[in-house]
Amino acid sequence: DLAARRLLVMPAVAAAKRTANLPLVDPAREATVIARAAERAASAGLDAAAARRLAEAQIAAARAVQEATPTNAASAVAGDPPTLATIRTAIDALDSALLQTLIVARDTRRSDPQAAPLRRPALAAALRADADLPGFDEVHAGAIAATLAEVLDAAR
Repeated sequence: DLAARRLLVMPAVAAAKRTANLPLVDPAREATVIARAAERAASAGLDAAAARRLAEAQIAAARAVQEATPTNAASAVAGDPPTLATIRTAIDALDSALLQTLIVARDTRRSDPQAAPLRRPALAAALRADADLPGFDEVHAGAIAATLAEVLDAAR
């Protein structure tokens, strides 16, 4: 759910970037998000490399959604559209919530050695259903599902 919610924000990101005449791809921001994900995961006892790959998969999907967002999306927002800084604060909050959820899931899985492995196809299908957005396809959903499972499987 949190990974899907993060994607649902991406049309607003694209609109804010276009309104501010900024490029859709921001390598510095992407590097910061990836590094922060790895650092926070490591400090929480999760696999930093797996968390890095998860962040990379999320960014690739986010980029695809932004690129598929129509250029007139900014005019579809009622009132004053949110600033990119405001949207990024929301994205950071979603990333923090996802980390906390992964910690809880890890602890739950550790306490139940009989826990079934994550079903990646089902997780990918749920992501696609929850974030039915142009640009977000089965490949991106599969990559996010695989890396979410990887983070949790590495923690067992």
